[in-house]
Amino acid sequence: MKKFLYLFMLPAVMILNNCEKNGNSILNWNESDTSVVAKKPNIYIYPQNSVDLDIYLHFPAGGEVIASNPAYQSGWHISVEPGGVIDGSYRYLFYEAAVPDRWQQEQGWIIPKDSLATFFRQNMHQSGFIEEEIHDFLGYWIPVLSEPYYEIYPQFSEQINPIIKLEFSEQPDQILRMYYLIRPGDPSQSPPELPHIPVFERTGFHIVEWGGIMP
Repeated sequence: MKKFLYLFMLPAVMILNNCEKNGNSILNWNESDTSVVAKKPNIYIYPQNSVDLDIYLHFPAGGEVIASNPAYQSGWHISVEPGGVIDGSYRYLFYEAAVPDRWQQEQGWIIPKDSLATFFRQNMHQSGFIEEEIHDFLGYWIPVLSEPYYEIYPQFSEQINPIIKLEFSEQPDQILRMYYLIRPGDPSQSPPELPHIPVFERTGFHIVEWGGIMP
C-alpha cells in the first residue's frame, strides 16, 4: 500500500520540483483552474542597434516552460541584430508553457474553417504584425485546425501578463503580445461580443509575440 501511494504521489512531486526550479509555484493555482498549454508562442525582437539581451519568463499564477528553442533554462541570454536575427541563426524565440486556464472568453469571433487563413491574416495585420510573422503563424496553425467552425478569442497584453510575464534586461520601447484562444465553435449559438483591438506602432526597439491556446 505504501509503495502504491508513493507512485501515485510522484508525478505531483515532480511537477512541484520543476516549478520551483523555474521560480514559479503551482500553489498559486486555484482548485477550479485547469491546465492548458500556451502553444508555440514566438517572440520576435527588433532592436535599433545590436544588443545583448536577457529575457525571463515569469508565471504569476503558476506554470512552467515545457518546451523552448533555443533552450530557455534559467532564461534566454542572447545577442540580437537590428534585423531581428538572434545569436546569428534564429529569427525568433520559441517556447511552450503549461499555465492555468484563465483566458478571456467573452470577446471574440466565430469563423468557418474555410475562412480562417483570411481571417487570421487580416486580424493579425490589423493588430500590428508584419507579413513574415503572419506567415509563420499560418504555417503552424492552419494545418492543425480541421473543425467546421471555431470560436476565437484574442488575448492581448492585458490578459497575457497576469499569466505569462516577460522581463527584459533592456526594456523595449514597444511590446505587442497577442494569443488566440481557439476552440471548436457552433454557428447556431449567439456570437460573442466583438473585441477591441489595441493600436500598436512598430517604432523604436520593439518586440512582438504571437501564440495560441486550445483548451
